[in-house]
Amino acid sequence: MLAHVREEPDHLKAGARLSPREVNTALGPLGVTLTGAPGEIRYAGVCDIHKKPGGHLVFEGRQGPVTVLLLPSEQTSAARHFRGGEWRGLIVPANTGSMAIVGHPGEDLDDFASRLAMKTSG
Repeated sequence: MLAHVREEPDHLKAGARLSPREVNTALGPLGVTLTGAPGEIRYAGVCDIHKKPGGHLVFEGRQGPVTVLLLPSEQTSAARHFRGGEWRGLIVPANTGSMAIVGHPGEDLDDFASRLAMKTSG
């Protein structure tokens, strides 16, 4: 997860404020609709994560940008924290697959995950 965030540093600097409609259009190919956001969304797109399609969102967090990676083809049964260098992360189960949330130290990733809501179509 951290490697993917590091490979796309321009997304962390995105200054746009995307509307829910723009985000849902970007996530459309995954069949995912954002229904609750924990902050302003600066970037939304679909990209390959571990060689499979996934969603990539960047929010404005309290400590800086927070990246959310949607991993529909990767399952996890329980939440788990991880860290690497300047980043802290959390992987949580999602209604399909899992979700990774990556931010700077001091960002409340558990709270972020609890306020993030999505639904899948079909």
